[in-house]
Amino acid sequence: LDGHGGVFTYTGPMEVHFVDYTAALAGFTKLNATTAAAAETLMQAELLKLTGHGDVAVEWVATLVAPVDPDTCAAYKCPAGQMVDATKAATKPTSDAECCVENPDASVMEVAGQMVFTADGTVENVKTGVEAMLTKTLMVNPADVTATVTAADVPAAGDARRLADQQFTADYVVAFSDEATAEAAHTALVALPADAAAAALKTELTTAGVTVPATFNVTKTQTAPVAASSGTGTTASGSVEAGVAAVAVIAVLAF
Repeated sequence: LDGHGGVFTYTGPMEVHFVDYTAALAGFTKLNATTAAAAETLMQAELLKLTGHGDVAVEWVATLVAPVDPDTCAAYKCPAGQMVDATKAATKPTSDAECCVENPDASVMEVAGQMVFTADGTVENVKTGVEAMLTKTLMVNPADVTATVTAADVPAAGDARRLADQQFTADYVVAFSDEATAEAAHTALVALPADAAAAALKTELTTAGVTVPATFNVTKTQTAPVAASSGTGTTASGSVEAGVAAVAVIAVLAF
C-alpha cells in the first residue's frame, strides 16, 4: 500500500447474514459457483477503488461453510453439558429432547452478573425480559440462563419519576460447556456498552409486558467464570440460529 511493494496476507473468517435459510442457501450456492479467477477480478477492481493501485495481484482461496437449516437439530443451541447428537443433525425434531445428548468432554462453567434498572412491571415479567435478553445477547440455550429478580422502591429522584416505577435488581447466572466459551462470554459482557445493554434489555422487557421509562439506564456488573455448582445443563428448549452462510477466506495480496 505504501508503494514499496510486498505481499500482504489476510486470513480469517467472514460471515454473510441473510434474512432466512432460503436466502442463505441461495447465497451459498452462488458463492460456491464463483470461480477463484472471478473472485480475484472483483477483488482487484475493489482494491483499485480503495488504493489507486492498478497492478495488484490477488490470490483468492476460500472455504465455504453451508448454511444450517434452522428447523433441524444442527441449528440447536444445546444446554451447557450437552451437544447435538451427530446422528440426528439433519433431523427435523418433533420434540426438543431429540436433538441433544450428554457431552462427555464438557466442563460446565458459569458466568454471573447483575443488572440494576428502573421500570414498571412485575418481578415475573422482568425476570422473563432479563433472561430473554441474556439468551439472545450470548446466543445460548434458554435453559442455561437463570435470573433472580428483586424489586424495591425507587430512590428519591425528584418529581420526574413515575410513582409506579420500581428499582429492579437482576442477579443472573449463565452456564457454558467449557472455560473458553465462558471466558469469551464474560469478555463480551464486560465490553458491552451500557447504552447497548440498555437498548437490548429495553426491547425484551417491553416484549415481556414491562413498561420502560423513556430514559432507561442499566448499571451492570459481571464476575469471572467459575466451575458450575449444579452439574450439566437440562433438556434442550429449542434455541436456534437464523440461517447464516459463513465463508472463511484466505486472500494473498501482492503490491
